Amino acid sequence: MSGAKRLFVHGLTGGIASGKSHACGVLQSLGATVLHADLLAHQCYAPQTPENEKLRQTFGTSIFTADGEVDRAKLGKLVFSEDQQLLKLNKVMFPAIERRTKEEIARLEIEGRSWVVVEAAVLFEAGWERWMDEVWTMVVDPAVARLRLMKRNGLTAMEAEGRIRAQMSNEERVQRARVVIDSKGSKEETAGKLRVAVNDLKKRVKKKNALDSMSC
Repeated sequence: MSGAKRLFVHGLTGGIASGKSHACGVLQSLGATVLHADLLAHQCYAPQTPENEKLRQTFGTSIFTADGEVDRAKLGKLVFSEDQQLLKLNKVMFPAIERRTKEEIARLEIEGRSWVVVEAAVLFEAGWERWMDEVWTMVVDPAVARLRLMKRNGLTAMEAEGRIRAQMSNEERVQRARVVIDSKGSKEETAGKLRVAVNDLKKRVKKKNALDSMSC
């Protein structure tokens, strides 16, 4: 981001099927470097990682493929069917993903990047906002999210509803986020909202940097 004195860590969250992936594409086209927490989590599922072994100890062998990698589909069905199982998963994965994310951020800062977006559905649940400069949330009506999930993931209405209910509500995310983007419209409309929000963000960062310079 032009004018920033250091890397600006920008969180992006939102419920399942709320349009986070589309938003990341738009933000990347506007100059952001995007880190996906879900992709970093995939690294933890690979064989020979400490997290893989912890998941084996926690959930047993039924969630693993023959190659020793975590079967995400089996794990998802398990943890979304019971709250306690989801809590067990989070206890293993939240610290691991946070560590890997911070390592990536440090690398990007060394490279001279100025704006990184960390996309994470569980950002608030994990408490990661405490080390971010600002957090935005994508929101969409649960009924729309349910239809998107059924079409995109081939879930039944009941399965889709279960995944939506297992997550933090839109209302709580809205209360905790600096910027809220509703993705109920077309992708073009959502992209327009994001462009406006980014322009406002750049103004805030520029003003803050000016104030920082005056205080030195």
